[in-house]
Amino acid sequence: MGRFDGRVALVTGAASGMGRAVALALAADGAAVVLADVAVDTGEQTAAEITDEGGRAVFRRTDVSDAGDVRAAVDTAVREFGGLDHGVNAAAIEVETQPLADCDEETYDRVLAVNLRSVFLCMKYEIQAMRARGRGGTVVNIASTNSFRPQPHQASYTASKHGVLGLTRAGAVDHAADGIRINA
Repeated sequence: MGRFDGRVALVTGAASGMGRAVALALAADGAAVVLADVAVDTGEQTAAEITDEGGRAVFRRTDVSDAGDVRAAVDTAVREFGGLDHGVNAAAIEVETQPLADCDEETYDRVLAVNLRSVFLCMKYEIQAMRARGRGGTVVNIASTNSFRPQPHQASYTASKHGVLGLTRAGAVDHAADGIRINA
C-alpha cells in the first residue's frame, strides 16, 4: 500500500526534469497522476511508463501560461480520477543569456508567463478543485535558488522565481482554513 493510494495529483512540467521525476515518484507511491506539459511525445511516454508499471496516469497537453489549458488539465483530474488532492507546479523555462539591459521584452514576457503566471493559474484552479472535493490538499510550487539570490544574466528568471515565493506565501495564508497546505 502506497502513501498516496486513493489520491490524485496534477504535475506540470511532467514530461522531463523535476516534473517527470515527481510524477513517477507519486505514481510509484500510489497516486493517480495527470501529467501536464507542452511536450506531447515525452509526456505521453511518461504516462505510458506509469501505466505499464501498473499505475494510473493520463497525459494532457497543457500550455501552463494559458488559463483554458490549465483549467482543462484540472478538469481532467476531476473527470478521470474523481477530484484533485495534490498539485505540483514544476513547469518552468530558463532562456536568458544576456544582462538585464540587453534582455528583450518578448523573452521577459515569456519567462514570466511560463514561470509565474502559470503558478497563479495552476494554484487558482487546483485550489478550486480541492475545495470542491472537500478534503483539503497540498500544492507544491517549484521555486529556485534564484528566489533568494540572482545569478548573472537571469533577470527575468530571478524575477519570476521571486514571484513564485510571494504567490506561494499569499496562497498559503488565504487557504490554510480550507485545509490546503501550500509550499515552495
